Amino acid sequence: MLFFAPVVVAYLVIDYAVLQIPQSYQNKAAYLNTHGQSIQVASFGSSQMQNAINPEFLDVEAINFGSTSQHHKLDFEILKQIKDRLPNLKTVIFEVSYSHFELPHNSDEFWKNTVYYNFFDVNAFNRKTYFKDRLLFISRPDFYAKALKDFYFTKKNIGVFNTYGYKTNDTLGKFFKLKYNTNRIAKQGVEIHKKQNNAAFKINTAYFEDIVKYTKEHNLSMVIVTLPMYTTFLRERNPSITFKRDSVLLSLKNKYSNLRLYSKEEDTVSYNVLDFKNESHLNSFGAEKYTKALNSYLSN
Repeated sequence: MLFFAPVVVAYLVIDYAVLQIPQSYQNKAAYLNTHGQSIQVASFGSSQMQNAINPEFLDVEAINFGSTSQHHKLDFEILKQIKDRLPNLKTVIFEVSYSHFELPHNSDEFWKNTVYYNFFDVNAFNRKTYFKDRLLFISRPDFYAKALKDFYFTKKNIGVFNTYGYKTNDTLGKFFKLKYNTNRIAKQGVEIHKKQNNAAFKINTAYFEDIVKYTKEHNLSMVIVTLPMYTTFLRERNPSITFKRDSVLLSLKNKYSNLRLYSKEEDTVSYNVLDFKNESHLNSFGAEKYTKALNSYLSN
């Protein structure tokens, strides 16, 4: 045991250094602890949702649990395990992106399970937890090594987060580097999933309906959102994937009375190139515009 003591201490020191880096989770956890009793809206999704909703622009207390590469399985675990901490929760918002139903769920050992366990005491491992499950650095060494380098040495890519954990300086990215030149953007490649996965689709759609059932059983209003995408992304979509997703969402809307759809994926009138970080993510300015529109929708 003495042999491992220096190793344990080293990891604890590294994790302490990681925790000094500004992160959205720290602010979200603090906000949950201080405002949990009054939160009425909770949103869930991937990085697209993380970028799109800034709770600062909602009229009611809200928290956004959207995070990079997060799928519905983890979304659902978060909702189930934090619901009792939100006694006034009335509305949940779930993202269903263009390819959501075609992609496998996060595994039980997904590295962000450590993040949610560390900051929110949400156990998504589907097993008994251990001491190491709270250690951030070893959950994703490459990610945190870069974060440590950026924060302590190069002093770049340092996020500024508001009370709600939203990154308010999230304006840099692919479109910024291209100076928002639409002609140059049109010539760039688009990162998009085009291959259908019927096995995943069958599992994911059944699982998602379980989420909808849960919200109805717990008297929660549920809003499913499709988020604004830039024109170059829209042109590259596989029509079959889009049709399958939209058919499922329409079927669920007709089946469950607590469910509403807020579809803005193809809204190229309200959102222009200056609102985007890249072809599939809004920037901070686009998020303000989107959240204010969402606020009006939720108020009706």
